[in-house]
Amino acid sequence: MMKSIILVQLLCLCALGFVSSQNYLGYGVLTPYNVYTFDNVNNIQYSKILSPTPQNVMAFAGVSTNASYSFNAIYSNNQNSITWGLINFATGAITDLHTTPSPTSNQNNLSGFALLERNDTIYYLYTSKSTNNYEISLIQTKFGTSGFVVSLPVLTTPYSSGTLGTFDQSSGTDYFVVTITSRNQYECYWVDVVTNQVIKTITVSNTQANQVFDIFAYNRNLYIVQGDSTGRYVETYLVDWGAQTMSLVARAQVSSQPISIQVSLSTNYFAIFSIGRGESTPTVPLIALSNYVITDFIVGLPSSNQNTYFLF
Repeated sequence: MMKSIILVQLLCLCALGFVSSQNYLGYGVLTPYNVYTFDNVNNIQYSKILSPTPQNVMAFAGVSTNASYSFNAIYSNNQNSITWGLINFATGAITDLHTTPSPTSNQNNLSGFALLERNDTIYYLYTSKSTNNYEISLIQTKFGTSGFVVSLPVLTTPYSSGTLGTFDQSSGTDYFVVTITSRNQYECYWVDVVTNQVIKTITVSNTQANQVFDIFAYNRNLYIVQGDSTGRYVETYLVDWGAQTMSLVARAQVSSQPISIQVSLSTNYFAIFSIGRGESTPTVPLIALSNYVITDFIVGLPSSNQNTYFLF
């Protein structure tokens, strides 16, 4: 009888999304009210209500190095502030660590959040209206006794949305911004966060942009992930700053054309969370950063544009 109960429990865990690979610690999803976490090492699932509930969950920001069973997260408790805090995925409890004023009460104009935990610094993009365009600025906020806030105007664009930002955790010094031009091309900006300067700007010449895309950075390389023209695949491209082109490095089949794409990285892998119209669960290939080989597919996660998916 006991063996039957254990077997049923294991089958339930598999149905909820566990895969056998031990290539990463786990994965999960942050919703506006809950955190679902799948511990791949110990084969445990956690599903907890966030307490207290933040007004706006902005970003998963990596596993905490200072607290057990906890993630760093960036969120807001009101429209006038941004908070870096901890989410205990075993209990759902949220602990505020640092809070900074928000540059705008319309937090839909904030994006591209990242945390460099060892430096107590958060990075994000702020979109503000200028005379005839929108100005995209990179904000750095360092907490602590030597804290500061630095703003760097990166670009202007006629569009209020469609610009993405990502921080390179592997280097700790680079932030990348990608926008789509009026000619439907990707325009890429490389920012050195130490000198607070844009050090490179290119327009990708060999590939048409897709309005549904995401970006990530690793080892000072910028990657763009988008659906292909047939709607059957999600493709990962590596940007070549010298040639001003990008090259295909990975392709994964999806069941329908993506209407939303999110990418999350662990130490050695990245996961693409691709949501098709009307789908109840995303297609999630797990891809090695070293050789771009698909090593697994994560299954069983809920599908929603309000969800923040993560790999750790």
